[in-house]
Amino acid sequence: MTKDLEAEAGKDFDVVDEIITFGKGDTSKSIAVKIYDDDNWEPDEDFLIQLVDIETGEKLNGMDTETRVTIIDDDKPGQIAFEETTIIKALATQTHCKINIIRKNGSDGDVQVEY
Repeated sequence: MTKDLEAEAGKDFDVVDEIITFGKGDTSKSIAVKIYDDDNWEPDEDFLIQLVDIETGEKLNGMDTETRVTIIDDDKPGQIAFEETTIIKALATQTHCKINIIRKNGSDGDVQVEY
């Protein structure tokens, strides 16, 4: 069964609450959890999958009866960089030097930098 942490069921992934049956000779089973992708940047988020007793609903004992799943965000907010990466020359007689700042490698969400 799945359990929310930072990731929320119905928003970030589908709830899974199934009974897994091992037959004679079975040594492993697989489950699938649907992950929802969106176009918004957000930090990586986690949820748990726990093995529980079907009669009591309590998590089974043992350290290997729970696993943490991290949904890694693939929507990048971008990076802030100088447009010109070589030397910028300014005459001492100029009152200002114009330096262009660009955003590259993504444009989702807000990014800021102190200078």
